[in-house]
Amino acid sequence: MYKQKEALLQRYYQLTSKLINEMTENGVEIIQVALNERQACILEINQMDQGAGQILLNPAIEKQLLRIHPLEIELKRMLERVQQKVLSNLHALKKEKTIKQYGESTYGSSGLFYDKRK
Repeated sequence: MYKQKEALLQRYYQLTSKLINEMTENGVEIIQVALNERQACILEINQMDQGAGQILLNPAIEKQLLRIHPLEIELKRMLERVQQKVLSNLHALKKEKTIKQYGESTYGSSGLFYDKRK
């Protein structure tokens, strides 16, 4: 069972590494697919631990977890950056729609003011 968990953690590490590399190369198109694959791997690990009645942990598994941790931090940082980019794009589109709804704003002429009272 420990060997199976080690193999799943190795697969998880590879998927996370692949996700980080593809995010920088291809953008956000493949993020959902890669995140789904990682989630399936997490579910398998959780089922394995629940089946054993405890969290399976040995030095090799602990080493793998320590190797995965920096990738998780990097991935979280990258996903937050992508999220901010998407939110700013949505805000810009919303602002553009509002401007179009009210039309272009025009400014008055900078000519002279003629006072009719004098």
